[in-house]
Amino acid sequence: MSHPVPAPDHDDIPAAERDALRRGRALAWWPLVLAVLLNAGMLAWAVAALPGLPEHVPVHWGVGGRPDRWARTSFGACGTPRIPPRSRPSARATARA
Repeated sequence: MSHPVPAPDHDDIPAAERDALRRGRALAWWPLVLAVLLNAGMLAWAVAALPGLPEHVPVHWGVGGRPDRWARTSFGACGTPRIPPRSRPSARATARA
């Protein structure tokens, strides 16, 4: 049966190491904070841009890069991330295939 290892006393940890641990814990939150702020900014931009959009917006692009499906403008059609249409392959890329 294993016995739990007691946690070190506060006095056992040098002050510099304690400070480094505190800084490390604070730095671990920065990616999450940055992601939340970026998403909030994109959401605000989508809500602000929504009234200026046309009545119908493209929601699907065919192989040639032309829209082949349209939807009425709504937050669901405009506020969710989309994969942009792929540009046409260059002549060099099609020659290799």
